[in-house]
Amino acid sequence: MSQYNYGRKKHRNPDSKYAYDPEKLDDDIKANIQRIERKRERIKRVINEEITSEPTRMEETLSLLIDVLRETKDRYGL
Repeated sequence: MSQYNYGRKKHRNPDSKYAYDPEKLDDDIKANIQRIERKRERIKRVINEEITSEPTRMEETLSLLIDVLRETKDRYGL
């Protein structure tokens, strides 16, 4: 059984920031989902703008983007 008590008002942990306001957990989850979606759309927009900036070199641009993402992943150990 999971230790995560989503939506349950019993089993309150007084150390949790949601202990006395469990509805805040729902609000924070929704806000985080919306934040991620906004970030995803912003990244898509940037990538689409870059790839379509030179229509005849779309594959080259995509390959460069992938290479840069791999380098970034290695640099930050992600």
